[in-house]
Amino acid sequence: MLNNKQEEPYNEIMVRLEEIILEVSIILLTKKDLTEEVMQRVYSILEEIQSILKDENTIPKSLTSMLFTFYKRAEAEMSYRKPINSSQSNFIGHLQIYIGRIFGEN
Repeated sequence: MLNNKQEEPYNEIMVRLEEIILEVSIILLTKKDLTEEVMQRVYSILEEIQSILKDENTIPKSLTSMLFTFYKRAEAEMSYRKPINSSQSNFIGHLQIYIGRIFGEN
């Protein structure tokens, strides 16, 4: 369970995560190209979440649901498009790695 010191940064990062997920979802659904800047923002937020939760034994259900839904949506949408560059073609793999780090080894 998050302690009081972790609660505020976690809540702030969750707002940013929701915002970037919405932004990426709109980009993917409108068939626009993901920019390197947007992908880096996604990775940065996921790294921050990993840092906050690194010593936690449980992951909040809301975060689990959000990450699973985002990953599956991105995976489905990216499978229908031709990547413009290697960053775009590696986006799903990178998401999988970052999300895997949040959930840890077990």
